[in-house]
Amino acid sequence: MKLNNIFVGFLSFLIIGTLGVCIAHAISSSRIVSIADDTPAYEKADFSEISNDENILKIKVKYLVSTDKPTLIISSPQIQNIDLAKLETEIGKDKVDFDDKNKKIKLSLEDHMETTGEGSFTIQTKNQNELDLSIENINNDILTTQKFNKIEEPNPDNSNEDIQNEITEEKPTDVESNNETRISDEENDPNSGWNRSNNMMLSPGKTVTLDDGSKATPFLYFGDFHYAYKHRKVRDSVGGRPWFPGLLGIGAYPIGQGHKNNVTAPNSALSVVPSKGSNTSDLESSKNQLYTTSHGDGQTKGKARGSQGTFVTTDLLNQKLPSADPLKPHIAGPDVDSISNQGGLQNIGMDKSSVKLYFRIDPRTNLQEQRLVFDQAYDDKRVRIRITQSFQSDNTVNTNIEYKNVGNDELDSFTGFAFKDIQLYKNMKVTSAKGNAKIRSLGNKEGIYLANKSFSARFEMFLNEGENEPYAWAGRTTWKTYKNNFINLNTPPTGFPWSKGTDALKGYYQSFSDLEDTGDKGIEPGAGKQWVNGRWDAGLAMHTKNQKLKRNQSVYMNYRTLLEMPPHVIPGIELHQVGSEENPDVIQPDDKSYMLSGSWYDYTKTKVEILGTLDDANTKEATRLLSGTQTEEEKTDGVSHGWEYDMPLDGVSPGKHTIRVWARNVDGKISEVKKVVILVPKSASDIPQIQIASPAANTSEDDPYNPIHQEFDLKGGWSDSHCDFVNITYRIGDGEEKVLYEKYKNPTPGRIMPWYLKNFQIDEFNDLDMHELTFTITCESGKSNSDTLYFQHQEGSYQFITPNTIDFGLHNLAPTKSIRSQPQLAGKLKVLDYRSQESSPLKVFLNVNKFLKEEPDTDDDEKAVTQPESLESSFYWHDTYLQINKETQISGEILPDESVWLKTTDLTREFEKSFALFLKANKNQGNGNYVSTWTWTATDSL
Repeated sequence: MKLNNIFVGFLSFLIIGTLGVCIAHAISSSRIVSIADDTPAYEKADFSEISNDENILKIKVKYLVSTDKPTLIISSPQIQNIDLAKLETEIGKDKVDFDDKNKKIKLSLEDHMETTGEGSFTIQTKNQNELDLSIENINNDILTTQKFNKIEEPNPDNSNEDIQNEITEEKPTDVESNNETRISDEENDPNSGWNRSNNMMLSPGKTVTLDDGSKATPFLYFGDFHYAYKHRKVRDSVGGRPWFPGLLGIGAYPIGQGHKNNVTAPNSALSVVPSKGSNTSDLESSKNQLYTTSHGDGQTKGKARGSQGTFVTTDLLNQKLPSADPLKPHIAGPDVDSISNQGGLQNIGMDKSSVKLYFRIDPRTNLQEQRLVFDQAYDDKRVRIRITQSFQSDNTVNTNIEYKNVGNDELDSFTGFAFKDIQLYKNMKVTSAKGNAKIRSLGNKEGIYLANKSFSARFEMFLNEGENEPYAWAGRTTWKTYKNNFINLNTPPTGFPWSKGTDALKGYYQSFSDLEDTGDKGIEPGAGKQWVNGRWDAGLAMHTKNQKLKRNQSVYMNYRTLLEMPPHVIPGIELHQVGSEENPDVIQPDDKSYMLSGSWYDYTKTKVEILGTLDDANTKEATRLLSGTQTEEEKTDGVSHGWEYDMPLDGVSPGKHTIRVWARNVDGKISEVKKVVILVPKSASDIPQIQIASPAANTSEDDPYNPIHQEFDLKGGWSDSHCDFVNITYRIGDGEEKVLYEKYKNPTPGRIMPWYLKNFQIDEFNDLDMHELTFTITCESGKSNSDTLYFQHQEGSYQFITPNTIDFGLHNLAPTKSIRSQPQLAGKLKVLDYRSQESSPLKVFLNVNKFLKEEPDTDDDEKAVTQPESLESSFYWHDTYLQINKETQISGEILPDESVWLKTTDLTREFEKSFALFLKANKNQGNGNYVSTWTWTATDSL
């Protein structure tokens, strides 16, 4: 068995007189690259030793800094609590710069470190008061942060009356549980798994084989596709645009407006490689097809570059410049850095110093997800926006936007916005006139889709899924990142998104009449139908509900997208209901039927029929649910047609049941089979009932649930026909009993009510034993009932995790000298071993290659290809020379451990200590970046 990960390394080699600068990176997975910017990726700081004396706190800080700029900054709101004299004594009085206004202490460490940039110092406090402490580098990037002597707030009354008032049968609230071991989602938390990338990047989803043998791979990214594919720097992306030079440099002007790359655009692409096509890693090969969906994406030669109609923003501008109509707030796009005749608003659209890109492996899918973080700010008001894109198991991309008030003031009125300027591109070219890129309904108020004959692919947006769905959305038109709608303080804004449209939009607002208008959200024209007929610039506007936003409070907005190559030789079918084996749709025990709905399309025939079964996987024995027809024009464009069917449930017993549906055309060709799993609970009685629905129902010692990760979500239903209040608790085996809900009001006696327990941790059960997780419901009368989830880990394969970057640091390099450099890994090099005891030993190998000169960042994609220049360098492992293009074993034999389910072997520190790069100056060496391709291999083959 082998796992191959391709690494691309970058080395910047600059000769200035006798001084040289070297940076090297190695990045994983199909040439997905992250190149360092001016902030060295290897800078680190950690709180390594913490000791409490009677009246003071001592915190030892270990660090690794650039030897060119050896500076760290201590930042804390309680900066006066730090003993400045102790720092001055240890580091030197002239090396410590105290800035009380900004609550920072700047440390110049050139005399307080090793030649490698490593060192440590101690922070001592004056007392035992609470201390929020951060260590930053010279660019104010936070390297580590932690709270000390945290004052615990008293627990509020455990009554959940407010939560109960929000629960409805249609949209049950996700109630926070008492599970204390939840994974942090903060980027700087070492347990979160997030890694910072200094460069834009692509993250691949699952590759799918199509009906013609070709392979389709989706990618998610932020901003422009070319900038992500070519790994342009994040810092460069938010800089200024390239300029037209003018005549002899006179009359030069920028290409368009705004930043060079709109990094706030959450985008996706689909690469299709023919069955006899080229390597999937070359996404720009002329033999491949590349599909994208944002106007301006990939257009690097014109004013529309950078997806400037697809972006995320807020109405923070309205706090500073309030509109005369509070329901029509002023809005500034993220590229806005000034407002006419208004000073102090350079960060109102985006604080460019706050922009950061992160990535991690999603533990639920083992696919890479990305997060873009930036702030909008003025004076003491600041909103932090986190945009997270994650692949789901079906290759849909979930986009979650968090708007968090991180400023010093409460925002008395706040709305978050997101815009998508939709255009269908094939190989970066518009596939047809805009009028043919029509926004159509998915049906059942699910969202929108776009498709046409020339585009071939299909783009869908799901906008109605759960409590964080957009409060309002409208599929009409959109805006630009560099615009704002401020006129003056006495006049309500009349521009986008509050203005009325013209031409095809005549009689419609461009998006919304005001903040209370939900746009197209509550309107259903029917699957495949348009909300607005005619030709216009197809765009989608979304926003959250307007509300007060307290300090440190967040509001979220969530939607999903799917860019896929639909079947062109068989019918296509969609099913709106989403219950699965792991997460079934819980219905009421007395329901006599189950309403199904969805849509179908067919590029080959005009007539289809929808077939279905209940608890029967045989597609030859099915019930015809309904039939449908379409026109020749609808067939050509792959138009969706809605369908509904009320499936009878006569005689169905309590438990899980599977409903399957598919489409069949007049030629007898059938679509993919779609299915929904429902759970029929037990009927309510005077004894309370509780049932586990997810991650598995009706488990037993003979059929336990097999968790593939160290956490999972649980949900289920409960009921009671008499009690006013119930308590729900849970425990593992004979362990401590924990409270899930206490004195929980029974809003509708006799009806099934939902319960939830999210991010349940089972790290302590790293074994192959059987475990019991029991939930107990107790009525106020003392009557109780229980349901148990039996779970047991199963033996499996192994996972090979590789670092995102390998950095060899900054060094002075004289022309006649050579240097030895040790690597610093951003991310882990480790093996997760789930194998059985009988498995063969596993070994890790590395294949290194030459460093070749890379052309500097440019938007000219048509430059001549020349033989790249190589860099004079050599590699060593344990002081043994490594041959180029030859595998070298860098691990011992890794054997599984029969006493645990998961054995983790971390090779990170060993690699950093034992691998070495030697560089030698060469007077003929050209300046620039040098690229090396490395191959990691993990194998347990004999």
